[in-house]
Formats: sequence, C-alpha cells, structure tokens
Amino acid sequence: MQHASSFDDLIPHMKRAGFTATTLAASITAMFGWQLGENFVASAALAGLMALCTYIVGYSLVAAHAAYKRGMKGVSFAAVALFAIAVTCEFIAHTGFNAANRDATVQQASFQTATAADARNTVKDLEAKVARLTEERNVMKPKQAPAAAKAVIANAEAHKFWKLTDACKSTKGPQTRAFCDGYFSAQAGVALWDQIAAQEIKLATAESELKDARATAGTKHEGHAAGASQNLVLASMFTANTNPDETAAYWSGVGISALLAIFAIAAGGLCNFVAFAFEPAAKPVRRAMTEVQASIEENYPAIYMAQDDTAKKLAELLRSIRPELRAA
Repeated sequence: MQHASSFDDLIPHMKRAGFTATTLAASITAMFGWQLGENFVASAALAGLMALCTYIVGYSLVAAHAAYKRGMKGVSFAAVALFAIAVTCEFIAHTGFNAANRDATVQQASFQTATAADARNTVKDLEAKVARLTEERNVMKPKQAPAAAKAVIANAEAHKFWKLTDACKSTKGPQTRAFCDGYFSAQAGVALWDQIAAQEIKLATAESELKDARATAGTKHEGHAAGASQNLVLASMFTANTNPDETAAYWSGVGISALLAIFAIAAGGLCNFVAFAFEPAAKPVRRAMTEVQASIEENYPAIYMAQDDTAKKLAELLRSIRPELRAA
C-alpha cells in the first residue's frame, strides 16, 4: 500500500478505516446484544439489531450530508434523527460491554487471588499439622523394643505366678506385685508401639499432603486486573490521593467505559463522514459524463431528428441529468 501523497489520495484509506472501525464496533454491540437474549432466537435478534444500530451510526451522517447537498432537507433531518437514536442505543451497548468486561476481569483476578490465598493457607495448616504429629511422635518413648515387650508378656503368661495371680487380677505379696508390674509395663509398651505405628502413618499421610499442597500453591498466583489498576491510577490523579476510596475508583471506571464507548462510536461515524464529505469532485463529474454519454447514445435518434434546435435540447439534457455539470 503506497503512502497517500495528497488529501484526495487519503480519502479511500479513510473509507476503509471507517468501515473497519464500524465493523469492529458492530462486533462489540452484537456480542452485548447476544448476551441479553434468554434463548438463541432472542440472542440472534438482539445481536443483529445492535450491529445494525452501529452501521446506522456509521453511515447515517453520510446520508444526511448527501441529502442536504441535494436539497433534500427532510431526508437529511430524518437521517440526523435516526443517527441520534442509534447513537443513544450504541452508547448504552458499548458502556454495558466495557463495564461487563472490566468487571469480569476484576472478578477473575479476585478469584485467582482468593485461590492463591487458600492454597497458601492450606500449606500453613498442613505444616502445623505435620509439626503437631511430629511432636506427638517424639513424646512416645517406649522403654522396650516391641520384641522384648512381647517376650516379657509371653514369659509372664507361662510363669507360675500367672495362675497364682489369676492373670494378674490379684496379687499375693511383693513378688507377685513386681511380677504383675513387669507384665503390665510390657503390655503398655506393646500398646504404645501400636500407637507409634498409627502415628507414623498419620505423619506420613500429612507429609504427603503437605508436599502436594506446596506443589499446588506454587502454581497459584495472585490475580491482576488491568482495569482495576487503571481505575486506581485515574482516581488518584483526580482526587490527588495516593489511596483513593472505592467511590472514586468506581466513577473512574464509569468514565473510562464511557470514553471508550464514545471513541468506538465516533471512530467509525466521523471517519465515514469525513471520507464521503470530502470525496474529490472529479470522480462525480467523470461518472456524470459517463451517464451523459450513455444517455446521448440512447436518445441519438431524437437528437438527430431535432435538426435546428439539437444544441438547445442537448444542453437541456445535460443540465437535467447532472446539475453539477454547470460548474464543471
């Protein structure tokens, strides 16, 4: 694409820019209209109407200007009125779309931040659990090994004092009391070893959960919403406060959404208006000459038979077809 060397050469590019801007704006309004429908038919109808509204905004001023140049003031007024109505509808659609998208990014960032915080809290809770289970395990210190304790129990059950004390249910003197104390101590040792085994299973499970939680937490990051940051920056600028309140941030978001909506509306409509309003005059004249030539060829027999007043009729024909040829 060559660079435009004059304003007239720039006009086709402006037309393309206007059409592109109008199409992009129409896609936004169509998406917003689609979201408003409760079913497929409603969504499709609303999306189509909103897209049509955007194209009306993009080209109604062009139609108004062309009608005004041709002296069709009623048509021009109708086009301007249609433009005003369509601009209102499109402004509502664009502000709704911008606000919804900005709010969605903020909510998504908040969800990501909450998820990351939950993951970190889970790691802290599991670290505390592992520490508690480890401490409980360290407190468990049996006096005998499991095999030794079981051997003491087996020997006691085979001893003569076992029957004498009725399985250590009653003692008969210092010797039997010492015998039963050793038996009960060994029995408690075996039970303690069982508790240690269960505690170690709990500890291993908690350590595995902690490892998984740390891996999960490593993949979770706090969310960031560009729209929220932009709201805070603008709110700080307008309030001259480094820590603006939520009200200031809210109205900053409203202003940004409105500004983006105005730009989307103006970009297409004004580009098209300028491009068509300043279209080079030579092209309409050339088109008029082509139409005149075709008309002359079509009316050649009548012109030929007119004889003396041929020039007069030809001049009238030219002026009736294209009034601008008077200046050309």
